This record gives sequence, structure tokens and C-alpha cells, in this order.
Amino acid sequence: MPIENIHPPLKIESAANTDAAECVVKRVVHLANYNNIQDQDNPDSISYLSGKLLIDLFGLPENYDPTKIPRPDQLLQLETKGNIKIVKKTETSVTYTKYITQSI
Repeated sequence: MPIENIHPPLKIESAANTDAAECVVKRVVHLANYNNIQDQDNPDSISYLSGKLLIDLFGLPENYDPTKIPRPDQLLQLETKGNIKIVKKTETSVTYTKYITQSI
């Protein structure tokens, strides 16, 4: 069963695609990193940091200046599918981290 949103499909047996094995390795590493990020959690319920850090993924406007840190009001909501954020090839994304002072 193919995995959604992994493009373009690789043709392993094609003479024109000599770097197919390298592309497969890069995709596997990317998927492993993605799954590791999805699994981040602090199971220590009495930890001072438990529930204090919020990390989210946002899009950036087309006219953003990469030499400046974007303000939170400049961040764009990304399309979601369930609880998964979708970043299109043409979109630039950024993670936003917020320290929360009260319990959530």
C-alpha cells in the first residue's frame, strides 16, 4: 500500500533514475524523523515541564523576509487531515514553540 504524499514515485529499475536507492534512504530517514516528532511526550506527570511546552507547525506568507523572525500574527494555519498538518511543496513552514506558564 503506497504512503500518501510521498512524491514523485520512484522507478527503481529505470536506468534514468540512478539515485533511486539514495532517494529511498532519504525518504525512510525523513519518515523516521517525522514519526519521532509525532511521538514526543513527557510521561513524567510530576515534572515541572509537564504540559509547559507547546510546539506547532505553521505556514509563512509568500512575502515573508527570511532575515527576520516572523511574529506570531504573521503565521498561517496549514491544511490539516485529522491531526496531521499538510505542507504543500509550494509552502514554507516553520515550527512555533511557546512556553506555557499555567497548566493546560
